[in-house]
Amino acid sequence: ELRVIRNLIRAGHDDGAAVGRRYHLSAFGIFGYALLSSRTLLDALDVAMRFLDLTYIFGIPQVRVQGDRVLIELDDHTLPADVRGFLAERDLAAIDTMLAEVVARPLPTRFSADRRTLSMPAELLDLRLPQAPKTSGGLAVTPSVVVYTSPRACRGFPGR
Repeated sequence: ELRVIRNLIRAGHDDGAAVGRRYHLSAFGIFGYALLSSRTLLDALDVAMRFLDLTYIFGIPQVRVQGDRVLIELDDHTLPADVRGFLAERDLAAIDTMLAEVVARPLPTRFSADRRTLSMPAELLDLRLPQAPKTSGGLAVTPSVVVYTSPRACRGFPGR
């Protein structure tokens, strides 16, 4: 993937945010379904952080509430310098796109590529998601755990 990104940059397609806006929940399989089946936006963010390895993200996001805003900050210091900016922009734009899909409407987010942050009003954390099951929250978390832990629990070939 890094080779493809380097080739894009070399060809003059260095807008990581434009690429990130093309990442939709449907590209993430059970991970995307788990986010959609969350009860609230806070629940969806919790699922996203627990199962981050099921995504294409390179930088590690840190999520915290700061005053009346939720701040999502990417730690990109371990990324190669030649693709760092592209990946940070791509990942933050993808997060923004997926969060908007989870709530089924655009969110009033603020994006700062320089500071590697995305923020939104903290009051949105309690927002009930439109696709959430009526009877319980996070129905897809259990299948996600199975998908997420199976490869790590298995050493080598099955049955050996």
